[in-house]
Amino acid sequence: MTEFAHFKDPNFKLAVIQVLMYEQGLLQPRFDVHAFVAAYTARTIDIEQEGDDPLPEVRQFFADLPVPVALLQHIDTLYMDGGNHIYL
Repeated sequence: MTEFAHFKDPNFKLAVIQVLMYEQGLLQPRFDVHAFVAAYTARTIDIEQEGDDPLPEVRQFFADLPVPVALLQHIDTLYMDGGNHIYL
């Protein structure tokens, strides 16, 4: 049975996902906002109009994304930088 990490701080979770998904490729599939928007059916999301602000649906996706505890051992450094791929 897989155990999943619980995060109190959503920004800390995003920093962890940045490393595991985008830098190390261990957390799959790699999130792509354009693919997410194309598949999202609850409403039409226009990235050109809304893309400068965090999209609530994307924030919810990452809030709900399970991060296996076993993957945490692969992280030794976190850089919380606004230029990280996860924030784009």
